[in-house]
Amino acid sequence: MKRLFTPVNIVWIILVLATGLSYWIAEGRPGQALGPLRVGLLFALAAVKGWLVIDFFMGLRRAPVFWRRIVLGWLVAVCALLALVYAVTVMG
Repeated sequence: MKRLFTPVNIVWIILVLATGLSYWIAEGRPGQALGPLRVGLLFALAAVKGWLVIDFFMGLRRAPVFWRRIVLGWLVAVCALLALVYAVTVMG
């Protein structure tokens, strides 16, 4: 039972729950627009999930700071770019 609650398993459970929450937010009301708040929540969940994957499953938590910053910076840049595209196209 002790091996069940390793950090990797806990992160995996968090990722599964965050994925379920993302699905519930996005598909909770079929046929309705998501709106900026829901889209922001989805981007935030995606960023947290990406951060967890980068740190725990890619092993960059203990990597040199330079490489960790490069990959986390890429994640932030992609999320920011997608949010900008959403803001320009949907919110006008």
